[in-house]
Amino acid sequence: MVLTDPASGASTHRSVGQALDVLHRTHIELLRPERAMPGVQRLALKRPTGWITPSARGLGDPDREALGDGLPLLTWPDHPGVQELQQGGRPVGWTEEYDVQRGTWTALIDSSLVADAASGEPLRCPGAEGALALLRRALGEDLTRW
Repeated sequence: MVLTDPASGASTHRSVGQALDVLHRTHIELLRPERAMPGVQRLALKRPTGWITPSARGLGDPDREALGDGLPLLTWPDHPGVQELQQGGRPVGWTEEYDVQRGTWTALIDSSLVADAASGEPLRCPGAEGALALLRRALGEDLTRW
């Protein structure tokens, strides 16, 4: 028996494989685009920051994870503060740790921060999963520039 403790509570599983399957499904559920910033009606992009994609920074070989929507997630074990989504081998956006002490992250597309279209304020998420869900939501919307 294997005990796991995802955000929804503890559960018991018959095997390690079953426990890993449950944890993976829970992780994927947290990344659903519709879970990102439900109080924000429309998203926009701020002016470009000049930041470059993680894959262009020479961070080493990334780990790749399939998220189920055809967009591979790239992470760098030695640089846990960045993640990148790709399509067809090219970056489509990334998340970056914004404030390490507060644990907030932000999402970027074409070097521009994802923002609230109503206020123009860049959106900051509590944790990497929230920022990744926000990025996935932003990629599915028709964004304007602030």
